[in-house]
Amino acid sequence: MASRPEAAGASPRPSTRFGPKTSFWDRAGVIPVAGIADSTFLVLVAVGTAALWLGRVGFYSDDWAFLKTFRFAADQSLLGLSRAGFDAWPHARMRPVEVLYLAGLYKLWGLNPLGYQWSNVAVLAAIAVLFWFLLRELGQPRLIALAVPIVYLTLPNYTTARFWMSASENTLSIALYLLSFYADLRSLRAQGRRVWTWRVVGVASLLGCVLAYEVALPLFALNAGVVLLIGRRGARPVLERARRTAALEIAALLGVTVFKVATETRGGINGPYLSHVARFTQNALAVQWRGYGFGLPLRVWQAATRYPDARVLALSFAAAVAILAYLWFVSRRGKSAWPSRLGPAWLGLGALVFALGHAIYLLTDKGGGGGDFTMTGIGNRVAVASTIGVALCFVGAAVWLTRLLPAAARGPVFALSISLVAAGGLLIENTVMNFWAKAYRKEMDVLAAIRERFPRLPSGSALMLDGVCSYEGPATVFESSWDLAGLLNLTYGDPTLRADVVSHRMLVGVNGLHTRIYQDRSFYPFSSDLVVYDPRSDSVAALPDRAAALAYFQRRRIPDCAPGRPGSGAPIF
Repeated sequence: MASRPEAAGASPRPSTRFGPKTSFWDRAGVIPVAGIADSTFLVLVAVGTAALWLGRVGFYSDDWAFLKTFRFAADQSLLGLSRAGFDAWPHARMRPVEVLYLAGLYKLWGLNPLGYQWSNVAVLAAIAVLFWFLLRELGQPRLIALAVPIVYLTLPNYTTARFWMSASENTLSIALYLLSFYADLRSLRAQGRRVWTWRVVGVASLLGCVLAYEVALPLFALNAGVVLLIGRRGARPVLERARRTAALEIAALLGVTVFKVATETRGGINGPYLSHVARFTQNALAVQWRGYGFGLPLRVWQAATRYPDARVLALSFAAAVAILAYLWFVSRRGKSAWPSRLGPAWLGLGALVFALGHAIYLLTDKGGGGGDFTMTGIGNRVAVASTIGVALCFVGAAVWLTRLLPAAARGPVFALSISLVAAGGLLIENTVMNFWAKAYRKEMDVLAAIRERFPRLPSGSALMLDGVCSYEGPATVFESSWDLAGLLNLTYGDPTLRADVVSHRMLVGVNGLHTRIYQDRSFYPFSSDLVVYDPRSDSVAALPDRAAALAYFQRRRIPDCAPGRPGSGAPIF
C-alpha cells in the first residue's frame, strides 16, 4: 500500500500504537484501491444486514406522534416542520438536530416507511466506512480496520436503532462522532488552511453529534486525549496543532454540555446516588455482556431453536461466508507481523469506551432504573455508543487468542472468528426484526378493523382500544396516548381525535378514564364521544358516565398477552 512522508521531525510509529506509521492515502491524496475495495465491502455488509427488514418494518410508538405533528404543521417548509416539532415536544429542545433530522426525513419520504429505512441504512454504511478511515488514520492494520466496523454493524446490542424511525438520530450521532474524531486527527497532519478546515469539520460534527443524541458525549474526552497523545509523539509543530485542536474541541464540548443541561427536562435521580450507580452498572453489564457478550452463543442458540426462520439462517450463513472469504483474502495479502500486542490494548480500550458510552446515565435515573437497558425492546437504542466498546473487545479478544496459533493459521482463524460473531449477531438481529414486522402488520390489521367499524369519527371524540396486546415480543403495537391517536389522526385527517389503549395502567375515575405510561398521564372525560372498541368481537361500548365504564370493565374479557412493559416489550430471550 502506498504511503505518505512522515510529518517533519516526527519519529516513526509502530502500527500497533496510536498514530499512523503510514496513511492509507497515497502521495497524490487519493484513496488506494485497497481502501476503495474495503469501503465497498463495508457498504455491502451494511446493506446486507438490512436485506430482510427493508420494506417489512414500519412505524411504531413515537413515530406516529412525529408524523402527526409534521402532517398537520401549518408551515410545511423544513424550518416550519422543525418549529412544529419543538412546539409539540418541549423535551426535544435539548436535541435540535434530532428534530431537524426527522423533519428532513419527513420532507423527503412523507409516510413511506421504506424511505426512512434506506436513509438509516445509508447512515449505517457511513458509520462503517468512517470507522475504517478512523482506524487507518490511527495506524491500525487493514485487517483490524475491517473487523471492528463489521462486528459493530452486526452486533444486536442496539437493534432497534437500525430500523425504528424515532431512534434514527442515534445512529446519526455515531456517524457524526466518528467523523469528528477523524477530522481532529486529520488536522494534525494537514497544512495551511486545511488545518482549520478539518478543525471546523471536527467541531461541527461534535455539535451535531451531541445535539442529535447525547450518549456519545463522554467519548469526546477520549478523542481529545488521543489527539494530545499523538501530538506529544510528533514534532513541536504537530504538538502545537494537537493542543489547539484539543482545546477547541473541549471548548465546544463544554459549551454544548451547558446547553444540554439548561434544556434538559427529564434528568434527575430519584433516591440515593450510590444505589443508582449500582443499579446502572448491574443493568448495563447484564444486558451488554451477560446478554450479548459472553452470552452471545446462548442467544444465537435460542434464536435459532425457538424462532427458526429459513431466510434468517440463510442470510446469516451467506454473511459468514462472505466475511470469512474477504477477511481471509486481506489477511493473506498482509505483509506485516501479526499484531498480537493489539489484543490487550483493544480489550482495555473497549472496556473504557463501553464505560464512557454509558456514562451519560450517571446523570439521569432512566438507566439506573433499568428502563433503557433491554436486549430487544425499544430501549436498547441507547447502546449505540457503548457497543463500540463491545466491538473493540470482541476484536481484541480474537487477536489475542490467535497469537497462540502458528503464524500460518492466525489470519484464517481470526477471519473465522469475526465471521462467526457477525453471523450470530445477524441471526439475533433478524429474529428480533421478525417480531417488529409482525407488530407492524398487526397495527395495520387493527387500523383496518377500526376503519371498517368507524367510517368516520366525530371531531374531538376519543377511542379506547381493547383486546389487543400492546407488544409483539419486544416490538410495540399500541401502548400509549400518542401512537394509536397519531395513526388515527393521520388516517382520518383530523388532529382533534384522541385514542388510547386499555391496560392495567388504566384507572376508572369519578369523571373519566386515567391512563399513564412513562412520565405521561392522560385523562379522558366521560361523554357520549368516549367509546371502547374491541376488534376481537367488533364490539363498541359508549362510556357516557362512570356507571357505564364500571359495567364495561367488570365484564370485559382480558386478552391473553405475554407479560411486557414499556421500553422492553415482552422478552423473547
